[in-house]
Amino acid sequence: MTEPLKKRRTVARGAFTRAFNTFMETVCTETTLDVKQSAFQLLEIRLKELYTSQEHYNKKLFQSDMSEDEISAELESDDTYHKQFIDANIAMNKFLASATQSPEIVPSFTQKALPKLQIPKFEGSVKEWLPFWSQFKKYHEDPTLSNEVKFQYLLQATVEKSSAKNIVTSFPPTGDNYEKAVESLKNRFGRDDLVKQFYVRELLALVLQNASDTRKPKLSDLYDKLGSHLRALNSLGVMKKDYATLLYPLVESCLPEEVLRAWKQSSRKDGLTTESHDQLTQLMTFLELEVCDQETIKMAMTGFNITANQEGRKQLRGKQTYEVQGDVATANALFVSKSNLSCIFCNGEHENNKCTVARKLNFDERKNIVKREKCCFRCLKHGHNSKSCRVKLSCSWCSGRHTLLLCELVNKHEKSAYVSDGESDTNTRRPQKTAKENNLTTLSGCPEVCLPTARVVLYSDTRERVIRVLFDSGSQRSYVLSSVAEELGYESHGKQEVIHSLFGGQRSKVGSHDLFLIRLRDLNNRFACKFIALGQDIICESIPQLKCKPLLKELDNKGIHLSDIDGDSTPIEVLIGADVIGKLFTGKICELSNGLTSFKTKLGWTVTGKLPSTSQISDSAILLNAMFIETATPTDLWQLDVLGITDPIETVERSEIDMKARMYVLETANFNSDGRYEVRLPWVDNHPPLPTNFEIAYKRLLSNVKKLKGQNIFLEYDEILDNWLSENIIEKVPFSKGDLHCHYLPHRAVLKPGSTTPIRPVFDASASTPGKPSLNNCLEKGPNMIALIPNIINRFREGKIGIIADIKRAFLQIDVANEDRDFLRFLWFKNEELVTYRHRRVVFGLSCSPFLL
Repeated sequence: MTEPLKKRRTVARGAFTRAFNTFMETVCTETTLDVKQSAFQLLEIRLKELYTSQEHYNKKLFQSDMSEDEISAELESDDTYHKQFIDANIAMNKFLASATQSPEIVPSFTQKALPKLQIPKFEGSVKEWLPFWSQFKKYHEDPTLSNEVKFQYLLQATVEKSSAKNIVTSFPPTGDNYEKAVESLKNRFGRDDLVKQFYVRELLALVLQNASDTRKPKLSDLYDKLGSHLRALNSLGVMKKDYATLLYPLVESCLPEEVLRAWKQSSRKDGLTTESHDQLTQLMTFLELEVCDQETIKMAMTGFNITANQEGRKQLRGKQTYEVQGDVATANALFVSKSNLSCIFCNGEHENNKCTVARKLNFDERKNIVKREKCCFRCLKHGHNSKSCRVKLSCSWCSGRHTLLLCELVNKHEKSAYVSDGESDTNTRRPQKTAKENNLTTLSGCPEVCLPTARVVLYSDTRERVIRVLFDSGSQRSYVLSSVAEELGYESHGKQEVIHSLFGGQRSKVGSHDLFLIRLRDLNNRFACKFIALGQDIICESIPQLKCKPLLKELDNKGIHLSDIDGDSTPIEVLIGADVIGKLFTGKICELSNGLTSFKTKLGWTVTGKLPSTSQISDSAILLNAMFIETATPTDLWQLDVLGITDPIETVERSEIDMKARMYVLETANFNSDGRYEVRLPWVDNHPPLPTNFEIAYKRLLSNVKKLKGQNIFLEYDEILDNWLSENIIEKVPFSKGDLHCHYLPHRAVLKPGSTTPIRPVFDASASTPGKPSLNNCLEKGPNMIALIPNIINRFREGKIGIIADIKRAFLQIDVANEDRDFLRFLWFKNEELVTYRHRRVVFGLSCSPFLL
């Protein structure tokens, strides 16, 4: 009898709790009186409903067989809701009292809506504790908020997956646990002794920076940092007389030598006190005045362009000596270019002769821009012409007195890279295929050189990203882009001063580099390493990816899969030098037919060497040569016509890979509980990350459904999938677009009216997005079993009687292991709703399916 009444009371309690939370939100936020009164009246209505349900339920309690203790517990649970309404009533009365005691005249004009203040987010570090707690304290000390509401604010104020969030979520979100959660945060991050130590260490860091770093910080920045740390210590009570004796020499040691000398002279001249705490205050006052004086001087000098004019006169008095050379795209050409000039070609902040945009323009376009901007045709500078140019230049192409961008011989070489089309107008010219890969950084008349690059994962404790690395044994140290290191949250483990010895015996100035402990792993998560790398703003020029299709096809035939062939030619973000590169070599080397060399590292395969030159071959000759190669390659013949002819120059490594795939399938194959063979898919070693292919599968599904409905065979196709589902050939899985550990196969219908299966779904495992691998690219094909057919036919003729049998739907008789089924998903519309299926059996359409069968 009490169960229906208890359900009614439970519903009434839930409605009251929602009304109570809504009312408390209006109290905590800046809303009008009408909104608060409306929420309170709704709360009163929900309370009356709760009273009614509780009264009926309590009457039945005394008539039931429940014990006195159980009845007392039920009655005490009612008090919780009574107390919440009392708290809400008190809060409403306080608001009404404050509104009547301090009446204000509302202005007639409309006030601007200020942005809503956001609760500060706390990640869990001592550095962030003081600013976080100073703002969150208003919620913590607000008497109108219950502990339950404060707990919710505390949850919102912590960053997801941070140490602070872990501490707060370790307590159940109840009012009794709120104070415990706050106390745990204070004990971990907000202890006074811990915060004091942090800011004292920050002062010591400034001392060490001043002692070791050759590049001194600006006085204004130094004053801001000192003031911030001292004010934080002052709020913790560290500025007392007992502690000033320690802080004063620390602050003095942070100052540059010239500022410290000026301070000592000023203190002796003015006869300042010798008390440490007074000296510290006087020192900060002195620094404040110095910063103000610097700003005043800067404003006075720049107001009339005095600084610019003085620098201009210095440049006119001095001699400018430049040696203009093409930037070679190698790892040894480490450079950092900083300039306040405006490039005439792209408006960038660099010198005109180093513009990468200009290198992509032809000679006439560069010449017209220089003429339009009224620059010198030798040095590309403003203010003079080529006849009066005194800048010493040396063209790296012809050794003439001009920049490489305006070299006439380079222009002739560029024109030689264009050939006339005999069937078109003689004035119409089109570039060769190889001319697109050349730019002024590699313009030497020699064939293109392929540098060893790879794609790996650079990761930290909280983040990771796929980057391009360059293997350079000519660099003594390894480097990482400083911007990438900061993005991943790497901390500097010190600094090191380095002089770079460049090509031609040139030496750079002494540069200070941060030391980062970086971590790399291959794309398949099979190998990981960590080492010290120097931070660098720019490592080298852009290095193009290997795009030669015949070469990539040869590598694929040899079982070599490069990681740096997918995606765009992004900049090199890590350079692995001679200090680390020896530990990554595996010793496996493969010589290619065109002269390139492929070698394997623990991070994947890479290719290096000189590509053959094709600058003197016409388009027609290239096309004819390609046709001859396609016709005369034995491997292509048996692959295309499936004749079983073995390539006589196929390497032993290909056989080893096939044998490895065969052994893998044999070792993982077993009988499952259904009495079927169950196999694993043979994945390629070090294959690139496999995308989900959801967008392609969905677009192809829409096209397939439209075609099926147009041919009036949609229901037949749907019936086939239903039969597969009932026969456990496929299974339904929950749809989750955010799941990245899966792959979707597009499918379509193949019609054969005279066959036993007039409609057959066919799945496309070769579908892929541009620059991404397909499922077939990531699977081993296995050894070619078709080559064994002639021997089987010959043995068939040995006996007198031949017996022939056929396995019905042979591919569908073999189960796929559960670990690989998510990569065999496909989409379908069932009752106008998108559903997801996945294959339980081997799919006809995978490159490995004939081998698995």
